[in-house]
Amino acid sequence: AGGPRAGCLRVLVRACHSAGGPRAGYDAATSSGYFRPDPMQLAALDHLEKVYARVSTTHTAAGPAGVYLHGPVGSGKTALMDLLLQSCRGAGASCRRLHFHELMEHAHRQMHKKRAPPEIGADLAAEASLVCLDEMALTDIADAAIVTRLLEGCVSGGAAVVTTSNRRPEELYWNGLNRHVYIPGFCEMLGRRGVVVHELQAEGDTDYRARRADQGTRRKAEASAVGGDVSGDGAEAAAGGARYHWPADGAAAAAIRRSFEARGGALGRVRLPLGESGRRGLDLPLANRVGCVVSFATLCGSALGAADYLELARRCGLARGPRGRGDAVHRRRGRAL
Repeated sequence: AGGPRAGCLRVLVRACHSAGGPRAGYDAATSSGYFRPDPMQLAALDHLEKVYARVSTTHTAAGPAGVYLHGPVGSGKTALMDLLLQSCRGAGASCRRLHFHELMEHAHRQMHKKRAPPEIGADLAAEASLVCLDEMALTDIADAAIVTRLLEGCVSGGAAVVTTSNRRPEELYWNGLNRHVYIPGFCEMLGRRGVVVHELQAEGDTDYRARRADQGTRRKAEASAVGGDVSGDGAEAAAGGARYHWPADGAAAAAIRRSFEARGGALGRVRLPLGESGRRGLDLPLANRVGCVVSFATLCGSALGAADYLELARRCGLARGPRGRGDAVHRRRGRAL
């Protein structure tokens, strides 16, 4: 949480709620200098605008059943999806935004309750007229076996589904077990149900995430050595906390600890139960009710899977399941550093 991603969200929310539609929101963001016009993104917005017309008019307007946006990292897939999401929310439509792994975790939990994938998808459609799924990736045969029926149930239930992925649909689950059984059927379902597949390649192979990070680095160089604010609006600093602490010395560690304790009380050792049985766990040396301070080695050097990271995010207040009142991208109450 925080940093360029959170700053981007604030710009998108303001642009979309005031403009009314993803294309209008995009134009507002480019006029403010936050986005740079990109022909490939504008082409994708044509499809998203049709989804917006359908969702914002209670399904009376004709439009695609969804859009599958794929392309390399930094091409703007998630930013465009969020433009659509905020535009539809601004129009009063019911929307749901999930990371793809959140959706699959929810689906498997429901299947343990003897719910079929099409029923689970239909339940999501009953709750939201727009379902946004970020970072679709298939690496597990258990996910590959149900994703087609799950998303088809969602679309047939009347919801528009927009998803982002680094891979083309036909490249999902590459070299996976029984891939030939699942992926052709998924691709066929997209075409049959009217989900538009659109490739997004940034102009000149630009990585907009790196471009935004470079801008943040320049602001950081101009800020104070410790406790600078790289958001550009000073909101975090005004709230009494910094976006970053540099260098990584004792003073930075003490500042981080003070920031966490000011928000959520004393930090202490907590063991986070993992898995259905809770027999596995992750030791968090410094944690309280709003977040935790953990090392890179603890996060990435331990035997953890997608469900474990989701549980950690929930512990830190960064994610909610499909039935939660808020979405992960909108909640910044806690954080993991």
